[in-house]
Amino acid sequence: MTVLEESESIGRRIKRARLRLGLTQADFAARLKRTQGWVSKVERGRIELDRAGLVNEVAAALHVHPNDLIERPFTGSAAHNQWQVAAAMIVRELRRYDLAPVFDGPPRPSPSLWRHMATLHRLRDEANNTAIMRELPDLLREARALAETSDGREREEAFAIYSLTFSTGNVLVHAVSVALDANDQRRALALNREVGTTAIAALPASRRGHHRMDLAQAYLWDGNRAKALEELEEAERIAPQLIRNHPIARATLRRIVYAERTVLRERLRRMSDRFHLDD
Repeated sequence: MTVLEESESIGRRIKRARLRLGLTQADFAARLKRTQGWVSKVERGRIELDRAGLVNEVAAALHVHPNDLIERPFTGSAAHNQWQVAAAMIVRELRRYDLAPVFDGPPRPSPSLWRHMATLHRLRDEANNTAIMRELPDLLREARALAETSDGREREEAFAIYSLTFSTGNVLVHAVSVALDANDQRRALALNREVGTTAIAALPASRRGHHRMDLAQAYLWDGNRAKALEELEEAERIAPQLIRNHPIARATLRRIVYAERTVLRERLRRMSDRFHLDD
């Protein structure tokens, strides 16, 4: 087994989850609106799930959490994780909304708002961004209204919805991820240059590691393998267990390795020609 192989590949975990639901490859392919051949190649490791949106899409079709496919050695805690990612997939689109400060009627108490956020978190895991787009603007208006009409702990809880989910660092991490899902690595790299390191440094290690992993992918697609490897090494340093098991990180490293091997072979071939080794 090489260093790039897993004890159990993501393809095997997908197959196991599919069989647990009693789905044939054709049934599963229909759910994903893809071909049976595509599913077969994913399960055999011939196609890699190298985008977060694709991992979420497959996980939702299998009714499992994306972490179950990635096989992360942790699930995260509510304090660190639960509310931060509730609506992360629509941050960029949400900027287009003109959120009026007026909310009709009395706002719900903060525990109810947090429960609503938990629902949005589940929708995000299911990659159901349309449903999130319908619900999140009104929730933010209500949270703002609660902050304006309450005091003490209740007001702090209302503001927490903004600070935990829409901090500058989280917005940047998500924006970079969205750009990569749209195959726009230059946009991803440009977004990263717009915000200083302070906002990112305040995030949990898992988020910082994931961000570095995304940057590695962006640099690779932009043709800068050396910088891609540098970012991937930094991602591993920050969150080693997460990165070593993550299919996106593994796919990025694999492509760097294969590209370097190809370049080396070509350099050796040209040098051999100059030395007339085959004569």
